[in-house]
Amino acid sequence: MQHKDIADAIANISSLLEAAMGGEEVVILKDNHPIVKLMPYKQGRQAGSAKGLVTLSADFEEPIADFDDYEAALWSQFTEGREIAESNFSDYLPNLEAYEERLARGEIQW
Repeated sequence: MQHKDIADAIANISSLLEAAMGGEEVVILKDNHPIVKLMPYKQGRQAGSAKGLVTLSADFEEPIADFDDYEAALWSQFTEGREIAESNFSDYLPNLEAYEERLARGEIQW
């Protein structure tokens, strides 16, 4: 990494630009404090740049095995959590503690 004072940077701008384009960090200082960092400009992403690199398997649109069981278990946990959240506030803390205990035992997942 190069550190150059403004006056020195102005006098050597061509070589500093070449160094930055080559991947070296060039920092320009004013009163010994960094004010500018020179680095090469990077192009943004281009649409379609990965075309042909991604392929889908032949069974991509086939149903996932056991997904219905997984979905039912998830829905069960969601509805249980919603019921706890919608319960009377006076029951909130005991329900929360019971829910946390069940989470800790692994009976349900977050």
